[in-house]
Amino acid sequence: MNPANGPARFTIPSIVWVLLIPLGIVVIIGGIILGFQAIATIEGVASIIMIIAGFFVFRGLATDNGQNGKSSDNQLFLGLAIGFYALMGMAIDQPGNFIFNKPVEMFFCPPGTAIYRDVDVNHYLPGETTITQNYQCFDSNGNIAKQIDMWPLIVIRFVEYVLMGYLLYFLGKLMISRKLRPQNPNSGQSHHGQ
Repeated sequence: MNPANGPARFTIPSIVWVLLIPLGIVVIIGGIILGFQAIATIEGVASIIMIIAGFFVFRGLATDNGQNGKSSDNQLFLGLAIGFYALMGMAIDQPGNFIFNKPVEMFFCPPGTAIYRDVDVNHYLPGETTITQNYQCFDSNGNIAKQIDMWPLIVIRFVEYVLMGYLLYFLGKLMISRKLRPQNPNSGQSHHGQ
């Protein structure tokens, strides 16, 4: 070590960079593809992502209580935000989850049957991937009792995310009101002699 140059620094050789850069690109692209596959095919993945995103967005909307004098603008913005959230939830969360798929089963499956979701992944052209969700009701013998169309499912999913948006908004308002509630410094003390 030369005191004039300061402490010795570790440098990565160029051959390592030659290997790390393509490996990093492969990891990023592979992560995007695997994430897309997980969202489109695994029940609950898209639901969790949408609920987490909605929690932060609607909690942020809940912080403005109309104190800026424009409560009608806030209601319009809240309506637009919930509409957009429901539209994205309907489009992204087609697999749903156990809880979100129960209303579909209750409304569309005949009594004594259970809902089953299957995914068809097709590659009609190079670079094109088509993922189709198939919801079917099966009886106890494993026979298909009913095929559920996507349109009613899409409507149910939209309504579920509208309700989820309002629930997350009011949960955010509740959390904020509990934080802003003034603390009583004498809450644990007795008031003798007053």
